[in-house]
Amino acid sequence: MKKVVITFVALVFSISVAYGTSALIGWNEQPNTHENTAGMYFPSKSLEEYFEYVDLVIKGKVLDTGSTERNNVALPDRPEFIIERTPTKVQVEEVYYGDTKEDVITLMQFASHKNYAYPGEEVYLILIGNDKGEYAQIKPNNGIWKEKDGVVDAEFADSHFTKLKGLKTEEFIKVVVKAAENKKLPRYE
Repeated sequence: MKKVVITFVALVFSISVAYGTSALIGWNEQPNTHENTAGMYFPSKSLEEYFEYVDLVIKGKVLDTGSTERNNVALPDRPEFIIERTPTKVQVEEVYYGDTKEDVITLMQFASHKNYAYPGEEVYLILIGNDKGEYAQIKPNNGIWKEKDGVVDAEFADSHFTKLKGLKTEEFIKVVVKAAENKKLPRYE
């Protein structure tokens, strides 16, 4: 009887921890929105909250892409968690937010996502920097935007970024710079 009670208590505790964790993290319950990149997302109330870590917003021209690197960014609960990133050289044409002294930056773009920058393309980038002087998209699917006929678009954009799809270039820049200038800590409620 004692084993049954202990087993039952352990089961209830495990379910409570799992439920609490999923509520804290915010499991995606919106079907077919492709909101997540790893099965979960961190909910934000505004674009400004997504921009919490934005360091640089630029227009650039993709010069070259290197060989895709596979990195194991193991987490305590995942002994193997592979992320593929491709080092990409981007000529800085205009800086809208942030500061860079470099004429060419290295974008470590996520190799397996729909929004991908190819050599020869002009792109608008929303970036986070690291201590090595490299940059990555703000979120894998949301940091690379392309202009066509005066309109900025991305093959895929999720959450608050969908409101940026189809904006005229000037309006896109205005909205993105304003969000970067007014960035704030997310409120996970």
